[in-house]
This record gives sequence, structure tokens and C-alpha cells, in this order.
Amino acid sequence: MGAQGAAIVGRAHELERLREAVLDTSRGRGGVWLLCGEAGIGKSRLAEEASALAAERGVVVVWGRAWEVGGAPVLWPWVQVLRALLATEAGRAAREALGARARLLARGLPELRERDSEIGDAIDPERARFELIDAMGSLVIGVASRAPTMIVLDDLHGADPSSLLLAEYVARHLRSVPLVLVGTYREHEAERTAHASSFARLARDARVLALRRLGEAEVGALLLEGEGTPDPTIVRAVHEASEGNPLFVVELARYWRAQASTSSLVRATTIAIPHGIREVLRERLGALPAPDVAMLEAASVLGRDVRVASLAELLETSVASLGAALRRCAGARVLVELAPGALRFSHVLLREVLYQQVDSERRAVLHARAATCLEQRRDAGAEVGTSEIAFHWAAAAAAGGGARERASAVMSARRAAEEADAQLAFEDVVAWYERALEWTDTGVPASTRVELLLALGSARIRAGDVARGQEACLAAAALARAQGAELFARAALAYGAAFVYATIDVRLIALLDEALAALPADARALRARVMARLAAAQQPAADPWGPIALAREAIALARETGDRRVLLETLRSACSAMMDFAEPSERAALNAEHVALAEALGEPVDAMRGSMRLVIDCYEAGDTVAGRAAIERCERVAERLGHSFYAWPVAAMRAMDATLAGRWDEADRWLDEAKARSERARDPNASRALAVARVARLRTERRDVDALAMLPALEQALTAMPFGRAATHALASAMLARAGRLDEAGARLATADVDEMIALGDVALLSCIGEVALALHDAALATRVAERLRPLEGRFRSWGLFGMTCEGPVAALLGSLAALRGEVDDARGWLERALERAQRAGATPYVDAIRVELVALGAPRSVPARMRRAITMRRDGETWVVEREGAPIRLKDSKGLQWLARLIAEPGRDVHVLELAAPDARDVDRGDAGELLDERAKQAYRARLAALEEERAEAEAWNDVERAARAREEIDALRAEIARGLGLGGRARRAGSAVEKARINVQRRLRDAIERIAVHDAALGRLLERSIRTGTSCRYDPE
Repeated sequence: MGAQGAAIVGRAHELERLREAVLDTSRGRGGVWLLCGEAGIGKSRLAEEASALAAERGVVVVWGRAWEVGGAPVLWPWVQVLRALLATEAGRAAREALGARARLLARGLPELRERDSEIGDAIDPERARFELIDAMGSLVIGVASRAPTMIVLDDLHGADPSSLLLAEYVARHLRSVPLVLVGTYREHEAERTAHASSFARLARDARVLALRRLGEAEVGALLLEGEGTPDPTIVRAVHEASEGNPLFVVELARYWRAQASTSSLVRATTIAIPHGIREVLRERLGALPAPDVAMLEAASVLGRDVRVASLAELLETSVASLGAALRRCAGARVLVELAPGALRFSHVLLREVLYQQVDSERRAVLHARAATCLEQRRDAGAEVGTSEIAFHWAAAAAAGGGARERASAVMSARRAAEEADAQLAFEDVVAWYERALEWTDTGVPASTRVELLLALGSARIRAGDVARGQEACLAAAALARAQGAELFARAALAYGAAFVYATIDVRLIALLDEALAALPADARALRARVMARLAAAQQPAADPWGPIALAREAIALARETGDRRVLLETLRSACSAMMDFAEPSERAALNAEHVALAEALGEPVDAMRGSMRLVIDCYEAGDTVAGRAAIERCERVAERLGHSFYAWPVAAMRAMDATLAGRWDEADRWLDEAKARSERARDPNASRALAVARVARLRTERRDVDALAMLPALEQALTAMPFGRAATHALASAMLARAGRLDEAGARLATADVDEMIALGDVALLSCIGEVALALHDAALATRVAERLRPLEGRFRSWGLFGMTCEGPVAALLGSLAALRGEVDDARGWLERALERAQRAGATPYVDAIRVELVALGAPRSVPARMRRAITMRRDGETWVVEREGAPIRLKDSKGLQWLARLIAEPGRDVHVLELAAPDARDVDRGDAGELLDERAKQAYRARLAALEEERAEAEAWNDVERAARAREEIDALRAEIARGLGLGGRARRAGSAVEKARINVQRRLRDAIERIAVHDAALGRLLERSIRTGTSCRYDPE
């Protein structure tokens, strides 16, 4: 075992497990099996035996081998697999079933490009890579669904990151698919790779068979090949020398047979034992003629798999002249034939031993010659992978090559990086640029090093390694300062390529400021791009109008250049600076221009980005007709892109439209559809946006208790983001307030930086704080919120693309805040304007709610008579009769109903809780034992709460479930303690207070009474929930 053709010994258990896996395919089940162990342990041999078993049962078997040496094309193991599958009838049918997505296969399979020439290279990098993985994985799953299949991926420790990602994808879809995926790898080498985490994730979905070394009896069985039982002494000696490694056992047997005059292990007793497998292999190679070994050494430079024609080119001889030597090497089982003209070293260790025998000077010459031959073939029209050329030039430089080799290594590495980028293999892009930088010594111009650093930084950012990507951009900027303003500006823009929502990066602002100051006035294109990016980087600002003015200036400058691509890039950043702050009408015009320009230039991703922003602009302006047209445009662009990343936002926007109109069932269907699409796309932004959208849907229908039940999911989705923490505090406080949990609402808001949220000026945050101010009757807070909302009065409340929601006119909230402050005329004016806007937008739920508010202000003509009817309560013996519309409700007497009747009888009057709970008491002690929480305790609680929220976010990001649960438990306990110590508006609650005891009792009994009414009339129950205010004083505000 371990060498091709050797007996299969000591692997009965593992082979039986794989045989069962093959049998499972007939039952429609699949699975992943990983065979791991050291070199020579027999992983490939076991996979060959399993493949033979599968083939006997009619299972389609295909192999893909990683290129351990380096220089292989991206996704090389899978390219071999897919080519084999596409040659089958099931493969052709599966490709046909992919529809439009089949064109994506051409990224990994160049031979398909002639038929599928339009690959769609305008997509966002990470999303495009996922779509390629999805298309390839879907093809594999489609084949297996039509014909039971076994795929063997050999030597996975040498695979590129994209190949491992595709293996992960396939592994997650095998539960009900008759596909057996077998992977072999050396565990220790896999752990040392940069992508060890990929192996760990793959192993979680797999059954891992760690191949052990052979015992003494198994070594004896392996030595037994038809010439009798080996001498026990020899068996013991072989076992001790080989330590049970099957390859070593086989090679020792060959060695001893070659040394023993009788060629028999049965009688051999005095043969010397070599030290280590490599020495055994060297001894074996030493039996070949010296010219043959020299030829094999040259072949080792080409890798484990060798094309005879390439070897002849390398040695500058003919294929025919190599024939005899190759036959001798095959007879010695050093080489095996894979196909006519294609050979393979029988084991990777043989190739390694030969390669190590080549001295560095000859190695550099051979690698340079191999690279030159490949370039000549490419120039002659042959399809040659750029990465293979780059590998040989890099190896030549590493072996001590001169200036030519180093320059060629840099140039070919850049080309390989560009090729890998086109194939969306971002980790390979990074690796090639890092290699290129290794050879940029003092003889290379500084500008070349700057260009490479910029390319490396951009590649790292595209690969998701933002911190190290920006580090490379900073290094480029440091060098670029002496190379000219334009190169420095490009470095600053590259650093700012990563957008982080609602986060101020002071270093980015400083870089862009410096770049803008240094750029000459005639560098208009670069100046426009830098100004636009600087404007976006400065938001959210305490004064957002400064960045907005800069964005407008950038757009004007970009127009002057006459370059449509410069204008497109400028609009992309400038519109980002204006979202949430500039007037929706201005934004809509610019975003519409952005869309038209993107479509004209064939940039569908930019068209989608602009179209999505345009949807938000329209709904924020209350123009739902234009908004629906923009959604239709988004859908058309998403269909043209053919990427699931763009499908879920369209469904979420349709849910937003249905929610605003009160079409509840339709909204729920679209939210479910958005969730299903997002799970396919695996877009991390989706969970956040859909959590906010789902809560908004429930809040709009006034299902506040149901919305509150989603708070844990909302917190999990939002708190990991910089802006998300503020959004969570604001929205959670509003949800608690709407659900009648006023103490908790006040306490939750008290844990947040309210001043910072108000200063931010975000309409969504301000609206949430305003709702809390209304519920807590906090006139001072209401005044502060109203001041910030007043300039936004013409808009609808929107969470933008952050949350995909639209929650009614801002003017309605301004009317409620004015009413709280006793400004009745102003309140009526705001509400009348809000009603008109809600009616025009078809926002039915908000039309009804605004009319109810107007009733409380004097029932103007715009309010239907049916909404002016009062609630009445009268006692009838031991029951209470509650009436508003329809049949009266009869309920058994209770304290809560008595107090509710008292409040309804005196609408608008504040009634102290002691008047309700102890109306006959004259000398109730209203004193207390001081504050439950002093200022020092509150600050400590808040600091600890902030630390815990960071810990929870980090734990959830690392998928540390237990740690996240502990953090959540302590957060809940702290919030409960804060809630116990704080009252309305975050004011300190006093200990031992008779008033406090009465407040708790009255609030509980009133809530119970309203819940009893809601059992008979849910609408009336909700109306009372909104109309009854509790606290130290209680009041009925009729709607």
C-alpha cells in the first residue's frame, strides 16, 4: 500500500466505510469523506480502491488532483473534475439546467468562453466569486442528481483557496444528493497553509478517516507476494525501520530484493537498513543509469505530472531520443503513464528527492528555461497558464537567478495576479503580488514598487482582508509622496476603497485631504474622485452640509472633465455622502443620472446600486408611484446580472411597499421570499436589513408585542456594526415604549448616548427617540427631537438601504411631539399636512393613525365621524359594560377596570397613582430611602454594558455560542437592574417609596384590564394601549 499496484493491507475498516458510502448513493444519499495522513500512508491507494468499488456499481467516478508544486491554474482540481463531468450525458444536461448561470463556468473553464463569451465581469468581486462557486457547485450537484457520482480530490493540501471553497459548497449540499466526495490530504501540511481554516470547515461536514501506520503482522502481509512467508526477523526489522509506513515498507522490500543475491526476503537476514524513506528512494534511483537520473532531475523541475513534449523542450532534445530512458524509468516504477505523452512520478516523495538533488545553479537555469519554453508556446498560440510561467520565473529567481530572472519574476507575477483576478481567485491575487514585491529590490524604480503595493492593497481589500489591504495602501502612500501628487492620490483612493457604513476613518480623511491639497488644479479627474470620496468619508458629520457641498462640487468638476467614467465613479461616492441628509428630490435626480450613465457604459452593478438608492429617495419623498417604477428597474437589472445577491433586495423593497400600504399578507410573502433569496446569496448585509424590515412590518400593523419578540434577533443582526449599536438602542427603546414597557424603554434609552444620536440627525434614530419621548411624556426630550426633525418635515421616516423600511410621514411625528408640548394649533397643522401626504402615498395604516391623532385635537372635518366616537364604561352590578362601536363588552369587576373607568371619565387629566390606589388616604408617607442607583453606579453599569455588548458581538462574529450566551445573560441582568433603578426619561427611581409601590400596582392592574378587553375586541384593546399613559401619574388621551 502506498505505491501504485501494491496490495491493499490494513485498511479493511476504512474500505468498508467507503463501500457503505458508495451503497448509500443507491438510496439517494451522499457524503464527504476525508482521508488524511502522512506521505506514503496510502491515502491515494485507498481512494483508488474505493473508486474501483464505485465503478463496479455503475457510479460515475472522476478525479481531480491538486498541483502540489505550484503554478497550477485556479480551481485546477475542480477544472479536471468539471471537464470530465461535462463529457457525460448527465453533465451536459446539468449544464443546460443552469440556464443563464452556465455562462459563469467560463471563468474557470476557458474552453467554454467561445460559446459563453459574456461572463459579466462588472459584478462586485466577492459576490462574483460566490456566483462562480455557486454555478460550479450547482453543476456538480446537478450531475449527481441525474447519476450517482463519486468525486476524488487528491492532495487537497496543495489546492488553491478557491478549490477549497468549492469543496465546502458541495459538501453542504450532499445530504439528499447521491454524491460521494472523497478528499485526500496530509494533515500537518494542511495545518501549515494560510487556509487551514478551510480544512477545518470542510472537516465539520465530513467523516474523517485518519490512516494509521501498519502493525507488524500487516507489514508481514504486505511483504508476502507469492514466495512464501517472510522470515519473522526480517518482518520485525522492516516494521521497525519503516515504522509501519506502507510506502517505506514497499520500498524497503524493493531495496532488499535488489541487494539480496537470492532476491528473496524469506531468507535474507543480513541486509543493512537505510535511514529514512528518502535514503531508500535515493538508493533506488541510484540503480538507474546516471543520464536517466539527470533526465528525472530535469523532469522534477516541471512538477509531479510531466508532459513528455515539455521535458524534451526543457532538455533541448527530441521526444524520440527520450524513449528508452523513459521506458527504463517506468520499468523501475519511478514514472507511471497517465495517458499517451503524459507521465507522473509514482509518488510525490520521489519527485521531492530528485528535486532536492538539483543544485541551485542548475535549478535556476532549468526553471528559467521552462518559463521561456512556456512563453514561446504561448506566443505561438497555445493555451498556457500565466501562473505556470510565473511559478518558474519565481523559482528561478529564488534559486539565485540574476537581474533577468528577477525582472521576469516581477513581470510574470503581475500577469498571474491579473489572470487570477479575472478568475475571482482573490487569495491567489494577493499571493502573486506579494511574490512580485519580493523581487523589487533597489534596482527596481520606486514607482513600480508603489504600483505593486497599490495592487496588493486593493487585492487584499477585495479578498476581505481590509486591515492589511489598507496597510499596503499606506505603505504605497508613504513612497508615493516623493513620486508625485497623482500617484499619492491614487494611493489615498485605494485606501478608501473599503466603505464602512456610518464610521469615520480619520486616517482616510487625512490622506484624502493631503491628496486634494497636493493635486494641481488641472488634474480635474483625480480631484473630482478624491473630493467625492472625501465627502463620503466625512459622513455622518455633526454638520452634514459641509460634506454635501463638497460632494456637489466634485460632481460639477467631474462634469467638466467630459469623461463619463470619471463622472460615474464620482457620482458613486458623492451620492453616498448625500444619502440620508440631502433632500430626496436632489438625490433622486443624481441617482437617476447615475443609473442612466451606468447603463450606457455597460456597468450593471453601478446601475443596480443607483437604482436601489433611487427607490429609497422616492419612498422617503412619499412618491410611491415613482418608487414602484424604481423597484421594477431594480428587478430588471438584477435579472440581467443573474446574481442572487441582487435578488433579495428587490423582494425586500416590495415588502416595504406592501407594508406602507397595509397589504400585510403580501408584505409577509415578500419578506419570506427575501429571506429565502438572501440565504442562497449568503449576503451578510441581508440579516440586518431584513430584521429591521420585519420589525417595521409588525410595528406598522401595531403588533408591538410581536415586534418586541424579535428584539433578540434584531440585536444579534445589528450590534456587530458601528452604526448598528445606536440603531439597536433607539429601535429597542421605541419598541419597548410602544409595547407599554415604559420603565424598560426609559432604562434602555438611558444606556445609550442620546446626545450623540440626536446630533447625528438621522431621521430613523430621531423618530425612535421621539416615540420614546411621547410614551414617557418627556417634553424636554420631545423639544430636542422636534428641533432636529423640523427641517426633515417633508419626508417619510426611512431606514434607507440599512433597513429597507418606510414608516410614514415625519410631519405626523412632529404633530404628536407638538401636542405633547401643548402646542395644539401647531400639532393640528403638522398632522393635517401629514394626512395629506399619507393619503397621496397610499399609506393606509398611517392615514388611519393620523386621523385618530386629529380626533384627540378636536375632531376636524378631515376625520370621519366613525372615528370621533368616545369609549364609555358603566358599572352594572358586579360587572362593567365597555362600549365604543358594535356589541357592548361585559367584564367582571376588578380594581383595574375601576381605575380604567376613572381615567376614561376624565380624559386628558393627570391622575396621581395614589389617587387611584389609595383614594381615601390622607397621610400617606411619600418619602423614600434615596435613589436606588446613584450616579457612580449608573456610570459603572453603562460602562460594563458597553463592554458586554462588544464582547457579545465579537463572540457572535467568532461563532462562540457559549460565550455569546453568557454575555447576553449578563446584559439582560444589567438592563433589568438599570430598569429597576430608573424611571421616566431615565430619572432616578427612589427606594422604599409608597408612590413607587402604587405605580407598579396601578400599571399592572391597568394592563390586566386592557388585556381582558382585548380578548373580546382586539382593536379596542390596541386603542386603549395607545391611549392610556402610566407612570407616577396616569392619563387617558382619547384618540
